[in-house]
Amino acid sequence: MGGWIKIYQSIREHWIWERPRYLKWWLDLLMLAEWKDSKRLVKSVLVTIKRGQLIASVHYLQERWIYKDDDGVKRKPSEHTILKFLSLLEADQMISRSKHPVTRATMISIVNYDDYQQNITAGCNGESNDPCNDGCNDPCTEYKNNKNIKDNREGKSGKSEKRFSPPSIEEVDSYIREKGYTVDAERFVNFYESKGWYVGKNKMKNWRAAVATWQKEDNKRNGINQQRSCDKRRGTEATATRPEDYEGKF
Repeated sequence: MGGWIKIYQSIREHWIWERPRYLKWWLDLLMLAEWKDSKRLVKSVLVTIKRGQLIASVHYLQERWIYKDDDGVKRKPSEHTILKFLSLLEADQMISRSKHPVTRATMISIVNYDDYQQNITAGCNGESNDPCNDGCNDPCTEYKNNKNIKDNREGKSGKSEKRFSPPSIEEVDSYIREKGYTVDAERFVNFYESKGWYVGKNKMKNWRAAVATWQKEDNKRNGINQQRSCDKRRGTEATATRPEDYEGKF
């Protein structure tokens, strides 16, 4: 599929920049949106989709946004995760959602699409239909420049450092169940979200390792509590079987 979209540098100051998976999903929505008014056949009904709109059910996005976790295992985001993401976009007035009156299909509209994705197919002089010939806004030049920056950042090895992606409560809970841990997934996620996913002064690199560390601490605490309980029982038994308790009984 050809074409391209505009991304402003100010996105680096937006909250979505801090969530790589959300950022990827947001960019995918921008690319899925129609760049011109079109018509689609949905459930035998001809539906008009306006520029900046797309039709996408939660199930469709779940299948489209399957990802690989840190262990290389393919995982599908839960319905709750998708709805939470869309609700965040809606709350920040980045999208709006509605149901088609006939097909009941979910229509997603990108807010201010025209403001950020101006139609440049005519070029700056109104003559060119090739964006790469547009002298005042050349995406091909931008691509080459961005590629050079990327190459410089990656160095000679050609490998970029893997960016940490904060997990959802569902992901953490699934991992905890898989390992047989007893850590509270919601407490774990809420704790690190409140700290911006920092461990001390450093950004977290591996949340699974952090879960394992929490489990070790839980095991230590449980061990101490069990030891105290045993000591208390022994003390009670010792008190109950003092020599003087048996005086006069034989």
